[in-house]
Amino acid sequence: MNKKNKISKLIIVFVLVSAFVLSIGITPLFAATNEKVQEFVTRFYTQALERQPDATGLNSWTSQLASSTVTGAQFSSNIIFSPEFSAKNKNNEEFVTILFRSCYNREPDAAGFDSWINLLNAGQSRQFVLAGFTNSVEFKNICTAAGIKAGQLDPGAQLPPSVILTSEMKMVATAYFSGGKTATGLRATKGIAAVDPNVIPLGTKLYIEGYGEALAADIGSSIKGNRIDLCFDSLQECKTFGQRTINVYLVEN
Repeated sequence: MNKKNKISKLIIVFVLVSAFVLSIGITPLFAATNEKVQEFVTRFYTQALERQPDATGLNSWTSQLASSTVTGAQFSSNIIFSPEFSAKNKNNEEFVTILFRSCYNREPDAAGFDSWINLLNAGQSRQFVLAGFTNSVEFKNICTAAGIKAGQLDPGAQLPPSVILTSEMKMVATAYFSGGKTATGLRATKGIAAVDPNVIPLGTKLYIEGYGEALAADIGSSIKGNRIDLCFDSLQECKTFGQRTINVYLVEN
């Protein structure tokens, strides 16, 4: 009987302590954290997608960021490389300005703006530039202040200085993992791209945004028109890459 009384008293104490903790503002503190995350999400929607977030998107991203299921860097990449943003066809100056406003919550400084524009105009990928923003101390500080895990992005292969670009086209890119032979008899490995030969002749050297140098050496039944399928060395890499609209550059032989 005494044992039961002790258990009952402990339960009562637990309930009272819980009520006290809630009464001094733990719940408002959590709400405030979520409010900061919502502000972070909303900023990317308004600056990059040029609209207010829909309720489903706002709640989903807020929940994933607050629980660290998704990092700030991953969220940024999902927005910036989304079909919705890609369809806006922003030029380099607009793109960099959007990154400053979305990632840093400020207008670009002249030196930083010029530096990123020069890199893009020289052929560096937008993946490389976005990674420069999200992997920075400034972005990490902003994420920390909002209670978000910053994370990091892979900048992709940097454009070698010896590469000379001859033309550019915007394409829908997907990823595949084979391990077998390509249509041209080469082994399917990273650095091989499947193309529509009517758009890009087989044997063409390419530089692909967010992927690096590649050779057009394969074809695919669904690769028609301005579509390109990039070979990776693992299924996990394919899943990470997903599908995105990117710039593909033809390289001078």
